[in-house]
Amino acid sequence: MTSSELLSRMRARNRLLEPVAAQETERMQEGAEEDNPDYSIPTTSSVASQEEHIELLTDIRNYVAFGASVNGRASTREILSEFTERLPSGSSPLFKFMLSEVCEFYRMPSGEGVWRLLNEFRW
Repeated sequence: MTSSELLSRMRARNRLLEPVAAQETERMQEGAEEDNPDYSIPTTSSVASQEEHIELLTDIRNYVAFGASVNGRASTREILSEFTERLPSGSSPLFKFMLSEVCEFYRMPSGEGVWRLLNEFRW
């Protein structure tokens, strides 16, 4: 699977969530506008943040697929070595969630944690 196909699949999944998000935003706007005169609609910075997450997810997928010592799987140590500098503090839960979206985790008999690319994200 190419990175563009991965992005396409993620965008399609996000579109499935948009109606729920739109309803929630609409409901919040109705109540918040009346209760809080300083209320504002989210800006394009949230869209930029979402694009950054998509880019990071694509990079994770590509690294596990082609950049690790074994194509299609990477140890936790390898992944942390590759991505630690790119992650702000406190983003570990988000990073682990993103990783689990494209990989499955298992332990080797030695106890080392390994992330294997899910079949749907393999080349």
